[in-house]
Amino acid sequence: MAVVAAIAAVSPGVDAAERCDGPLCLSVETNAGAITIAAVNRGGHAPLTVAVTVTAPDAEVAGPGRGVLPPGGRADLARISWPGGGAGDWRYDYRWLHGAPSARPDPVALYVLPFDLPGAQVAQGCDGWMSHRGAAGQAVDFALPEGTPVLAARAGRVVGLRMDRSAGGLDRAQMGQDNRVLILHDDGTVALYGHLAQDSARVRVGQPVAAGEVLALSGDTGYSAAPHLHVEVYSPLPDGGRRTWPMAWDTAAGTVTCPRRGTTLRR
Repeated sequence: MAVVAAIAAVSPGVDAAERCDGPLCLSVETNAGAITIAAVNRGGHAPLTVAVTVTAPDAEVAGPGRGVLPPGGRADLARISWPGGGAGDWRYDYRWLHGAPSARPDPVALYVLPFDLPGAQVAQGCDGWMSHRGAAGQAVDFALPEGTPVLAARAGRVVGLRMDRSAGGLDRAQMGQDNRVLILHDDGTVALYGHLAQDSARVRVGQPVAAGEVLALSGDTGYSAAPHLHVEVYSPLPDGGRRTWPMAWDTAAGTVTCPRRGTTLRR
């Protein structure tokens, strides 16, 4: 799933079973005392950008440490070996995202308002006061009552879903723990619709969607101060981070980019 980070610790010299995180599977293979960490994209609908960081005192670590995997693609990311054929303690962490770093937004793309209401207030705009900084700097939050139908702002294909979360609040442990839908656009960028209601998806992975089609219902899951919808469009960075892009909203008042907090956008 998008915006995912995880840490794994594996005993040296052990051929660990493959571990999968959504469409991404990582395997640890041993051969002649060396360890290879490989990644496979088992999804069929989007490229994945993955980055691995190895911590292995006294070891030699080779390999790119990162890669972009097309659907069905595989890549060796890191090789760990110890001088003299010995072994030692080691561990790795990884980050991954749907999409490819080369994706750039269509400069003429317009985004329909993603709610089935006459209008909604912007709870947090670009470079917002709470969490829209850095990687999320171009995201927009709309204040929506729980259960409001969330619409696709732009056509694309569903490449990710998470709908099993029920909790929300301002505990930092809730960061990134919201329910969400991810849509891959024709230009390769990915839209993330976040803080959705549990088990509310109206679409499935692999399904094409049109602008204005219902994706799910709004909620208050994950890191959230009040019910709202988080929308961002991003491209991955090679290190597994992301860059968000401005969205040009098609509103009753014309095209609005980067609306301010407190602004009401109307259909």
